[in-house]
Amino acid sequence: MLVACRCGNTVQVSQDSIREGICWCDSCGALINLAEAPRVQSTPDAPAPPRPAPRQPPPKTTGPPPQPRAPKAVGPPPQPRAPKPIGPPPQQRPPKTTGPPPQPRAPQPRAPQARAPQPRAPQPRQEPRPAPRSAPPADAPPPSGLADAAAAAASSPAPRRSGRKQPVIAQGIGGPTTKRPDPRRRAPHPLLPMLAIIAATTAMAIFTAGPADVDANAGANAAGVVPGQVDLIGYWPLDGNANDSGPYRLNGKLVGGPKFVPGRIGKAAEFNGKNRIEIRGHAAFDAATDAVTIAAWVKLPNTPQHDWAGIVTRGDATWRLSLADKANGRLSFSINSGSPNDYAASTATSLNDDKWHHVVGVYSGVTVDLYVDGQLAGTNSRVSSAVNRQSRPIWISGNADKPGRELIGAVDDVRVYQGAMTDAQVRDLYQQSN
Repeated sequence: MLVACRCGNTVQVSQDSIREGICWCDSCGALINLAEAPRVQSTPDAPAPPRPAPRQPPPKTTGPPPQPRAPKAVGPPPQPRAPKPIGPPPQQRPPKTTGPPPQPRAPQPRAPQARAPQPRAPQPRQEPRPAPRSAPPADAPPPSGLADAAAAAASSPAPRRSGRKQPVIAQGIGGPTTKRPDPRRRAPHPLLPMLAIIAATTAMAIFTAGPADVDANAGANAAGVVPGQVDLIGYWPLDGNANDSGPYRLNGKLVGGPKFVPGRIGKAAEFNGKNRIEIRGHAAFDAATDAVTIAAWVKLPNTPQHDWAGIVTRGDATWRLSLADKANGRLSFSINSGSPNDYAASTATSLNDDKWHHVVGVYSGVTVDLYVDGQLAGTNSRVSSAVNRQSRPIWISGNADKPGRELIGAVDDVRVYQGAMTDAQVRDLYQQSN
């Protein structure tokens, strides 16, 4: 079947398209509804010439015709089977007896359930809008108290236009409203980040230094030393060895076999009057001549000691923290600026009570101070020169320039600083290590 498309093309319709009732145009691709599309009469074609008859194959030559086969012998016909006997017809079951018909149930009355009142969300109160102010007439005089300001404003030059945004008149639901700019969206001042960095740096410096350091940085003393500016040179915890935990790693050497016993902090070195710990000299010790601080925990038994038995010393001609000359348990801290200039501060009471005490010797360039358990126990303000510059090793127990002054007792947590600690710093060190 042929149908005509709107584009003028003639479309041959297949049997599947006839069953579906639609087809597609091969030229324009349009969908053609066969029920509405006009049909095209096909022109009769010329009659096809007759086909030649197919050739018949020649007959095959065969032998004699086959003889008919004899019929097979068939037995007697099967006898019909006797019908099976059928028993008596089944008895009909009596109908089931049912009880009386069910009675209809009476409807149960339901008690009315009281509904819980639903809480209502509070409605925001709508404040009445204030009536818009009417502008005063142009010829009205200014209110009292503003006449002078108005006259000054009129006589002064026009102010420079600032970058502040002016209020914007916006159309709202209830009428025109005034939309003021948000002050938080203003551009920050260009110097604000720099000021924030300076403030943060200052706060971090104060936090790192601590209150004692801030108070100590007031100024230098008569010797040019700023009390409170201290730098750690060496720190020997003496927890089972003589290693240095300070910046220069000045590890000590055990001489005579001092023992390590339970100390004030961890372990401590115990001396018997014949052994010691030797620490080699260093340029950092030589630089600590204008001010120096020595701290240690000491435990002294109530036994006779050597005269001037050393606790922590740097020879006999620089500085030494030791016992007093009479060996009665009093402590002494002295500095030497060249013989015979020897300046010492001593305690008034004995410390040979077999208890731990925190002792600190401070030389500030103008005074020699000795602290016991965070409190000032002795001072000497008659100092007129700096510590003698002599390269000497540091001994814990004994004196490198005076053999035979080894200590009997225990020493723990030895520290040497360049600079003079203040009273507050000494108390802080005592509390931190206590």
